[in-house]
Amino acid sequence: MRTTTPPLVRDVMTAPELYILEDATVLQAVQAMRLAGGRPIVVIGRDERCCGVLTEQQLASYLTSDPAYLRLLRLTDLHYTRWPFLRPCMSAATAARLMDERGLEVLPVVDDEDFPLGVVTREQLASG
Repeated sequence: MRTTTPPLVRDVMTAPELYILEDATVLQAVQAMRLAGGRPIVVIGRDERCCGVLTEQQLASYLTSDPAYLRLLRLTDLHYTRWPFLRPCMSAATAARLMDERGLEVLPVVDDEDFPLGVVTREQLASG
């Protein structure tokens, strides 16, 4: 009888489409989100470590705002998913539980030094 190993985060994660600096303007984030086709964007600091992940839903209320206002507003002024981070060796079940507990649709995956490796969405976990 063969036993199957439960899937890990590394088995279901995908590489991020784009990265954006945490001090970018919201206008830059809106433009990046359009380039990413609405897929999550990993937010990084100047040291290139992961700060969180930004979703289209989190930017939705700004899509019709005056571009002049969006040039002044920074991502650091917004609420985006800053924590928790996932590790590739975590179980997919743990990732799903974290998403459920916090009502999140996507989480970033980072290495031991918090450099981004990918993202995991609720949809990926459901199909994984």
